[in-house]
Amino acid sequence: MAVVSVPNPSSVKGTKDLSDQIILAPKQGDYIPLNPGEEFADVRLTLNPSLAHSIAFWFEARGTPGSMNVLDKIPSEAFVWHKIPEGQHRIHAVLWKATAAMDASSRPKTLEDLEGFECLGRESIDIYVRRFEDFQPTYDWQPFERWHQLPPGLEISVDTRRARIPEPWPWNVEVVGQGTEQIQVHGTSTMSQLLELLKLSDSTHEVVWRDAKHEYTLQPAWTARQADLFRYREQVVVRRFATIVD
Repeated sequence: MAVVSVPNPSSVKGTKDLSDQIILAPKQGDYIPLNPGEEFADVRLTLNPSLAHSIAFWFEARGTPGSMNVLDKIPSEAFVWHKIPEGQHRIHAVLWKATAAMDASSRPKTLEDLEGFECLGRESIDIYVRRFEDFQPTYDWQPFERWHQLPPGLEISVDTRRARIPEPWPWNVEVVGQGTEQIQVHGTSTMSQLLELLKLSDSTHEVVWRDAKHEYTLQPAWTARQADLFRYREQVVVRRFATIVD
């Protein structure tokens, strides 16, 4: 693995302690998603334009440093690296200035050159490119990762990075031919009990999961937990039996 030496502000004479953040985005430890069917991702770098210094920045892909970008002024627009593969990577940014012994117009051309310049501040962050996965919630607390895609409506503990389906949770259910009504669902609620909340009966109505090509009736005794109703709630409707005639 290639090792890159980044100038250390604390070891450079005259270095200023800059508390302002150099890299605004991504953040340390961020995950960048690979889109479905794609093997590479784009990584957008946003730097802090309020810092009035020259800057050098580069991308280190899985331990291998890429070409260094050197600018006299921090840009306000984002910089984009394309075709970044899956894995752990690092972004480096260094605020630099020509030393008193250099010509004022001197600019570093390589990482080795950069070590000879006065370093006014630096920042390095690790990021991860990977394929994101859907989080499969239950009614019990479960840990989630930063690369999980959480469905809306979960109860979330930010401090412990855990999530669960709340009890109860509100379901905006479509009753075919009547419109949408909201009821409160517990994990132990049966389909029959949910129909009762709608002032309906399992003798006249059924709870049905359906998509563009298929449909499946959820049995009256099944609970919301058994039917995984929270997950499929957008595909489930209540309808009157076809054999019932008013």
